[in-house]
Amino acid sequence: MSTLRDRRRQATEAEIEAAAIDLFEEAGYEATTCDDIAAGADVSARTFYRYGVNKEEAAFRSAKRFDELIGDALCERASGGPLTPVAVEDAIAHLLAESCGEAWMVRMLRVRRLTSHDPALRRIAQHYDAECVDLVVRRLSERDGARPEDLLRTRVTVATALTVFRAALDEWIARGAGDGAALIALYRKASAFMAVR
Repeated sequence: MSTLRDRRRQATEAEIEAAAIDLFEEAGYEATTCDDIAAGADVSARTFYRYGVNKEEAAFRSAKRFDELIGDALCERASGGPLTPVAVEDAIAHLLAESCGEAWMVRMLRVRRLTSHDPALRRIAQHYDAECVDLVVRRLSERDGARPEDLLRTRVTVATALTVFRAALDEWIARGAGDGAALIALYRKASAFMAVR
């Protein structure tokens, strides 16, 4: 159960993230400073840095949350044996269906839209995409009975499924977005097209 302090921290982090995204949309990532973001979030520079935030972290908190939730879901699905491509696809589609209307997911999708025309943000997004694969493989490697040959298969499976998801997400944005159902449908279609199953 979260405490009042936890909820206040989460609210401040969300305000900082939203302010960063607004400023990146207006001026671009490179032209925006940490002080600009702090002012936009109506927090002091000290508060901004106390949360361990830099420009990158400010905008990608929700992306990291998405990755952690995907990691949770995949670890749960891998409890019965090796992780399959269908399990990864279902986990991502389920998380999208469950979270598409939530504020944090909306922020994540806004940042992803920005990466389509901001090279600096795209490089950061690619870094987080790779980290997500590492996160899942590391967490699965810590489980009892993890075998090296299963971990290689897991890395290939997760990396492939997430690459397909990112491609579907980029296509969804290029088409002018739409609702969460449209994104899920595109992801399912891309998975089938790429024979991820």
